[in-house]
Amino acid sequence: MLANLLERLRYFGRSEARARVRLVDCEEPPPGIRRVASRGGFQETSAATYRRVLCTTDDFRASDLWSLRQGKENGKTGHPPHLVDALLKAGMPVPNGARWVEYAVPSELLVHEIRPQVTPVVPRQDEVDVIEIRYRLNRRIPISLRYMVAVARAFREAAVRAYGWATSGGTSLLLSGRELDGTVARGHRHAYYLPRLQKGGVTLDELVVRVPGGRLARQELEALLGVERISIGAPRYPIAVVPEAVVTKSEPATPERRWRSTTPFLPPLRHRRGREKTCMEQQAIACAEAVCGRRPIRVEHIAGPGGLGSVSPILAHEYGTGSGRPTLSRRLGYWLELVFDEPVLLDRPLGADTHFGAGQLEPQMD
Repeated sequence: MLANLLERLRYFGRSEARARVRLVDCEEPPPGIRRVASRGGFQETSAATYRRVLCTTDDFRASDLWSLRQGKENGKTGHPPHLVDALLKAGMPVPNGARWVEYAVPSELLVHEIRPQVTPVVPRQDEVDVIEIRYRLNRRIPISLRYMVAVARAFREAAVRAYGWATSGGTSLLLSGRELDGTVARGHRHAYYLPRLQKGGVTLDELVVRVPGGRLARQELEALLGVERISIGAPRYPIAVVPEAVVTKSEPATPERRWRSTTPFLPPLRHRRGREKTCMEQQAIACAEAVCGRRPIRVEHIAGPGGLGSVSPILAHEYGTGSGRPTLSRRLGYWLELVFDEPVLLDRPLGADTHFGAGQLEPQMD
């Protein structure tokens, strides 16, 4: 009977506290399940978050589940008042026979969100070979470097909308950077939207969409080529997007010892005093090693193009602001040169917002 009750349980506590509960007959927890300890009984060896759970006391009675012990009066219906109504009226913090217990839950066991229902996906058929699509960006007033991420994000949103309209609400991981359940895609399998500076200048005039794997569905290609206009900041000055070339083949890149920024590098972590891992140079080294497998022997600050200094303010993504979606705020980007002890190949940008143009590098011949 207890197992049957547990199978019918859909949440435990408040309605948003979803749970899957089952009866287990064993002395130790099953694989993948860990014991939690009440406050004071937890060894502070790892980060933990405390959660309050309403537990029974030694004098708990079954009738405590639906009525108060001192509430004997019947209403007009002839039945005792509902437990919740009685608690609210009496101002009691907990029912009879219950108490709050705080448990230390290790941070790695917390599930921070319930994944939404999976949206329909259009089968990937009729694929074509595409490595890059190159666009020209035109606006009445120059597009400042600080809007680099905003331009890339506006283009991506326009392409995702065009794909949704063409497929009656379909989802494309390659275009959107989202899995079917809405979570952020991992592994850099989705497209890069890379604004680039005017040659020798400090304003944006080109955008390159890079396709990992070199293949995409024809409807994805049509959505990308169908973007004609995007807006950032003041809507009075829209940006005209003109496709110039669809590249299906490219020459293999040549490994080099020195790589120089063509757009500023954004450190993934905020710097904190006394923490070496959040130092900008250390983050650049770690990002480069993750891409090519080797650590740079030297990270040098360089001046940006067109007289820009070694640091440039960029409107970049901020997460965890509580707004439900990422917002753009001012961050500092760094112009760098990475030097390795032997030639390496950096085939994708480094740092934060790499899918929106930050952290692009080009090789420098010795």
